[in-house]
Amino acid sequence: MNDAKIEIQGCNTAEDPHDSNNLSAAFSRHLYNSGKIKSYVIGHTTQSNPLINGSSTKISEQSYMWMRRVVYRNGHLILDTKDKGFLDSKIK
Repeated sequence: MNDAKIEIQGCNTAEDPHDSNNLSAAFSRHLYNSGKIKSYVIGHTTQSNPLINGSSTKISEQSYMWMRRVVYRNGHLILDTKDKGFLDSKIK
């Protein structure tokens, strides 16, 4: 199989989305160079936070799949979004 999907749920893993010298972009290059040519890596541009519904978020609702996230393939920015939830349908 030549694909992988990685979301790094850590603060500032893609702090400057247009600078390909960040953790998420670098990881995506390593995946691509290892033969995972359809793989992509999702990183956060800000401090990540699990309170997806603000201060009223219940423990069972916590998720890091929100706020500004960017997606890289082979070190190239392919998506910049603030959409909540899974991004699979937005990534080609």
